[in-house]
Amino acid sequence: MTGALFAVVSPAAEAAVDVRHVAGYTMAPDVLTTLVRHESHRCPEAATVSTDDDCKPRKKNHCKGCVRPQGPPGPEGPRGTQGSQGPQGQSGTSISTAFQGNNQFIGYAPGDGSTLVRDPRTTPPWHNLSSVSGYPGNVTGVSLSVMGRTLRVTVVNKSGSIAQTQCTVNPTPGTGQNPAWPGNCAPFTNFTLPMRTMAAR
Repeated sequence: MTGALFAVVSPAAEAAVDVRHVAGYTMAPDVLTTLVRHESHRCPEAATVSTDDDCKPRKKNHCKGCVRPQGPPGPEGPRGTQGSQGPQGQSGTSISTAFQGNNQFIGYAPGDGSTLVRDPRTTPPWHNLSSVSGYPGNVTGVSLSVMGRTLRVTVVNKSGSIAQTQCTVNPTPGTGQNPAWPGNCAPFTNFTLPMRTMAAR
């Protein structure tokens, strides 16, 4: 060819090319035209060649470099701050029964903090004891027992406070000298465990 400079690099010369690795790229010396394959770039160990098998001639023969494998995961980050407290859950329900002769009394704590007693002889049959003096409030459990003329109603609330009232059920509340429900019930007596009482203070 006339007026042109053509250079061919032999395999031996190609192997002797001073190939440098800079920031993940393979740099060849500044020659006019040199086509160097990735196999001769001496990529770092465990690296792979790019998808284009041959290095493309560019300005100053700046060739594509080796594609390095993905490194290991970094260390786990710090734990985040604790979230805000969620809303309070609804209390469960509680039910109990007791008999005086043929009369069946039912105690029910519906989960809204109140306590109801059912007397089948009265109209209406259900009576709310929440207004009785000493009632602990926020009741979640109820238990009934009968002794003689009285119905004992024992309750426990979500704080662990235990209280009991005695309701006269004979004669039928609202008849004779016996007041109607819940006036037939004495004030609640606190039977909370000593440690619970101290913690409540």
